[in-house]
Amino acid sequence: MLNKKLKHAAIFAAFVIGSGALFHVTVKSMQNARAAENVIAAEPAETTAADPLTADPLAAEPASDTTAEATVTDTLSASSPASDAAPATPAPSTGGGNTVSVIDDEPDPAPEPEEPSGEGVGYADGEALVMTARVSLTLKKSGVEHTTFLHGYEDGTFRPSGTITRAEACQILYNLLSEKPTDRAKLSDTPSNAWYYEAVASLASYGVIDVTDGKARPTEPMTRGEFVSALAYFFPGKITPTDDFPDVKVNHPYYGAIQKAAAKGWIKGYDDGTFRPNGTITRAEAATVVNRALGRTADEAWIALNLGTATPLYSDLPATHWAYATVMEAALAHSAAGSPETWTSVEGYASDDRLLFDGQDFSIMGADGQLLTDTVWGNHLTLDASGTYTSGDADVDAMAKAILASITNPSMSREEKLEAAFVYVRDGYFYRRNNFYDVGQTGWEVDEARTMYTTGKGNCYNYTAAFCMLARQLGYDANAISGLVGIEQQQHGWVEIPVDGEYLIFDTTLESSYLAEDPNWNLKFFGLSYADVPWPYTK
Repeated sequence: MLNKKLKHAAIFAAFVIGSGALFHVTVKSMQNARAAENVIAAEPAETTAADPLTADPLAAEPASDTTAEATVTDTLSASSPASDAAPATPAPSTGGGNTVSVIDDEPDPAPEPEEPSGEGVGYADGEALVMTARVSLTLKKSGVEHTTFLHGYEDGTFRPSGTITRAEACQILYNLLSEKPTDRAKLSDTPSNAWYYEAVASLASYGVIDVTDGKARPTEPMTRGEFVSALAYFFPGKITPTDDFPDVKVNHPYYGAIQKAAAKGWIKGYDDGTFRPNGTITRAEAATVVNRALGRTADEAWIALNLGTATPLYSDLPATHWAYATVMEAALAHSAAGSPETWTSVEGYASDDRLLFDGQDFSIMGADGQLLTDTVWGNHLTLDASGTYTSGDADVDAMAKAILASITNPSMSREEKLEAAFVYVRDGYFYRRNNFYDVGQTGWEVDEARTMYTTGKGNCYNYTAAFCMLARQLGYDANAISGLVGIEQQQHGWVEIPVDGEYLIFDTTLESSYLAEDPNWNLKFFGLSYADVPWPYTK
């Protein structure tokens, strides 16, 4: 069997269409289209005035979680006081070749990185949030798009008291970057096909998270100290320590970061004065800390009007929960203006039809609260008599669900699962010549997906079909296109998915081909706009 490199070379060499000329194009830089907002969390919300959604103040004791959130005043608290018996905090170390000063507040600090130039990078404290001079976060203090950085689970829950892993924490920060770094640390415990690979390997390469013996420990719970340190990394500048936590001594590896977070008002200690840096951080806590760092505050009037109190967005997060508003700020993408914020163009809540997942199966609930049955939703998603999606081929459905079960997990967002499916098809199959289809021809995707799933080999149409059926199984109204590509307009297949009113291109074959020629190729064929591609795709 061909090894992986030869396999990719075979794909690239075999991508000979029409005239037989090797297909070469110049690709410009583009960002991944992921709403990828891996679920993560925050801490108690700030103690301000009473929550307009409830008579209880945000500082009140958590109303719905079985796990105590420590004292819910204005503090970053662990899931429970006992959680400080968590793993020992390792000394920070970088995982890659980039050297970026970690900003702390010890005597004689290293020179601070320059603030990025340009308009609108400031936050509530006027300080820029930067990774390096070329990488910065997108969120701005007002009048800008606030992207989602965490979400709930497909069973309709949020699990605010659940812990977050180091991988999930990295995904939060990675989702907030306006430019995705190209460097990747070589990590022995972070496989390249893992859903969190890019986030963990990228941040590790810049020293945002600590790496020990080439391991980033992505599946371990994130501690309070680790999370604050990773977030503080993006906020260069000096501060004057304001809190003297008895359990965070000057020689603590995260002393500077914790002092910075306390001075900026992101965190406060427990009632006994401790911070408990080794305690695990909860999902609700993490959302709160990030919002505070970015100066993001929820539009509670919009939340009350559009989400109400009887039918909250998440079944285990009632409007009376102390973190309700701050979780909505983190979970719903929106345009924000003013302080406190006024929201417009809010995304991520169901104003009409809603997808309901049960394992790898899904149904669709209509705006009237009833399941849609015996119908086609969108253009390509057929719902049977029970309301469950089917391709019409039970064997193909079973294979698609088995693949998704093997490459995804319940904590992943649907967008992250879509990207995992893309990577699986891109890297998991071998290229060989097979059937070709006329431009505009339809109805071939089920058969060609079956061929790819059962043989592991196929051409661009098989790659397209395999990804298309996985995307549909995830509830995307994916279309398998047979068209023409490139200057010479050669026959080719790709997947098209409508996202936010725009049709985007997903081309597993071309991305596999370019990676075969250059393993460091970092331009993506995942979610391209027809308006932005540097060569023609003709349907």
